[in-house]
Amino acid sequence: MPVPSFTTTCLGNRIIARDVYEFLLQKPEGFSYKAGQFVLFDVPLMENPADIQTRAFSIASAPQEKELLFVAKMKEGGRASRWIAEALNAGSSVRLQGPFGVSFHRDEYWCGTLSCTAYRSTGVR
Repeated sequence: MPVPSFTTTCLGNRIIARDVYEFLLQKPEGFSYKAGQFVLFDVPLMENPADIQTRAFSIASAPQEKELLFVAKMKEGGRASRWIAEALNAGSSVRLQGPFGVSFHRDEYWCGTLSCTAYRSTGVR
């Protein structure tokens, strides 16, 4: 079964805490997902944009929201971290694949650090 892929536009990218970015993408037409799922982004090497590798990010927005929200903790020198900090701006074109994964909810589930991104997607009303 082929993996769905989409090209969309970055609506914004900002620092929300030390070494943590939040970025918002336009939800592509036909893209649907369940809370807790993730996507793979095509991430270029900053020194050679033709060198593309994928990186996984949990979707932090709830399925009923109009945009796709992602939160990323920066890793010094990391491919995706550099792309997010140096190249991902409002208006940037972004290619993603997915969604992937299965999530579950348990009342005793607690989130910590960035694992809250998937948890947030289950509770937004």
